Parts: sequence; C-alpha cells; structure tokens
Amino acid sequence: MAPSPLRYKLIYFEGMGKAEVIKMIFFLHKTAFEDKRINYEQWKVMKKDLPFCKLPVLYINGDDTLHTSGAILRYLATKFSMNGKNMVESAYIEMFANLLNDSYSKLPFLEADLKIKVEKIVKIHTTTILPILQKLEETLSNKTIQFLVGEKISYVDLKLANCLLITQQYLPSLLRRIPLLDSLKSYVLNLEEMEEYKQSTSLFL
Repeated sequence: MAPSPLRYKLIYFEGMGKAEVIKMIFFLHKTAFEDKRINYEQWKVMKKDLPFCKLPVLYINGDDTLHTSGAILRYLATKFSMNGKNMVESAYIEMFANLLNDSYSKLPFLEADLKIKVEKIVKIHTTTILPILQKLEETLSNKTIQFLVGEKISYVDLKLANCLLITQQYLPSLLRRIPLLDSLKSYVLNLEEMEEYKQSTSLFL
C-alpha cells in the first residue's frame, strides 16, 4: 500500500512576496497544498503563537513546521529534485538565488508615495539589480543549456522568473538588455504546469 501523500499548509500575507517561489514549486509538481493568505490584522493575532514570529510558514502533515522562505525553498527543492545533482550545483543554485535575493530586497516595496517609489525602483534597478542580471546573462551565454545551473530546471530558475516579473511590472525596457534571462523567464512561466499558478497570481489577472 502506497504511503499517503504529505499534507502541506503554507501561510503568508495576501499578495506577492517571499512565498511566491514556494507556490511555484508546488504548482510545477502538481502537489496539493493549502494556500492560506492573511492580512495584517490576522497577522497581529497569529504572530504571538509562532516561535520565530516570521512568515512564510509551512506546516507538513500538521507535525513539522518550517520557517523562513529560504529553508522552505531548499526543503521543497531537495524533495522535488530541483536543487542540483551534486553539492557543487547546489552551491551554485544557492549562490545565484542569494544574489537575486540581495539585489531585489533593496526595492522599496513599502514606500507609500508612488512617485518616490517609482524613482527609487528605477535607481535600484540601474545601480544594483542590472549589474547582477548582466552577470547572470553572461553565465547563461556561456552554456548550451538554457537553465542557470545544470541541465534541468532548478529552483533558482523559478526565483529568476519571479524576480523578472517584478522588473517587467516596473521597468519592462530593462528586459531587452538581458534577452537570455528574459527567454528563461518566459520558458518557466509558459510551462503547462504553471497555468494554474498564473491563474492564482494577481500579475496575470
């Protein structure tokens, strides 16, 4: 008798954010999960019951609880064979993912003044994000395979696609300067398994 599939419950805020690539992995592998989205008022009540007071949180079978997007990502990527075929590939995947995290985390997502927000987004893209993307573009140009690391899709390819969606929303002209990365983004998002993900995400509605 086959073991019962694991039950997953993912909790994060409403809208796009740190849980997005986690959701992409679930959809890509057609794995059912409860997608619980909360608002700030709900978070204030829930926060005191979480040992690390952080979101996202992933509950596995109601027993194990994983905190922080990085830990959850690596757990799922390892489970679904999206974390490289060896330790060296895994290290490159994490390195590229960290570079993307570090650069995109500087964007002023919480800036209330729209004019100031757009000005900052353009400046950060130009001074911080674009140099990293150009280095990744160079990495891809030296490969015969379209993925950032190895010969198959990994979680950093999903991370890249998610990041470039942000760039596409605010500064689409920049994508013309990184055509190989933009092509990889399109490949990821046009996978048949990603259709349901796109239907669940505000950027595609």
